Amino acid sequence: MYKSNLLHFLDDEGKIPEEMNREGREMACFHALVVDAATGMMPSKYTISRIRCFKKGCRGTVHVRLSDLKDEIEWLCPECRNEGRISHWQGTRWDNSKSGRSGNA
Repeated sequence: MYKSNLLHFLDDEGKIPEEMNREGREMACFHALVVDAATGMMPSKYTISRIRCFKKGCRGTVHVRLSDLKDEIEWLCPECRNEGRISHWQGTRWDNSKSGRSGNA
């Protein structure tokens, strides 16, 4: 299971740094897509997204949900069982929740 703090992938301006290595940028972009999808829907149960799993050889689609405390976003690929949790996503540019939108104005 991946456990990620989204802020660890961002620079001081809240952006994904261009100088980050390729693998790091790909993972950061994946996390940003997951946060964008999950906070756009705010599901409490796993809900299918349009995000493809990044695991080599997998063609599955990632499912997302908010944790019970709504402080983490959980994601899962039902095809290969790749999964993870993302913390510290609140207030980032990919946070589409009501509190995130008002904080990103």
